[in-house]
Amino acid sequence: MDFFRGLLHLLNFNFSGFVDVLNQSPIIITWLVFLMFCLCVILLLLKLFGEAGMYIYTVIAVIGANIQVLKIVDFPFFSNLVALGTILFSSIFLTTDILTEYYGAKLAKKTF
Repeated sequence: MDFFRGLLHLLNFNFSGFVDVLNQSPIIITWLVFLMFCLCVILLLLKLFGEAGMYIYTVIAVIGANIQVLKIVDFPFFSNLVALGTILFSSIFLTTDILTEYYGAKLAKKTF
């Protein structure tokens, strides 16, 4: 229920309320929401912009992950502490795989 309240805050451009809801929710829920958000954005950018969308996502993900890597979280299913930027860094590999599959290896190597 808190998740939907957080989405309502986000849709009303109440970002502080959205952040408060995310801070109160369990880290696993936040992690799953963030993972689904990343995957949906990748698919949306692929559908709308194609190759350029994958490049755009890669640039934004690298910048965002370098900011998020400063936050350390303790997941109950990992024995060690993990950087929050791990999801974004791993989603970059998905974008390069999509570029390789759809547009060839030459374009995928161009992203790094």
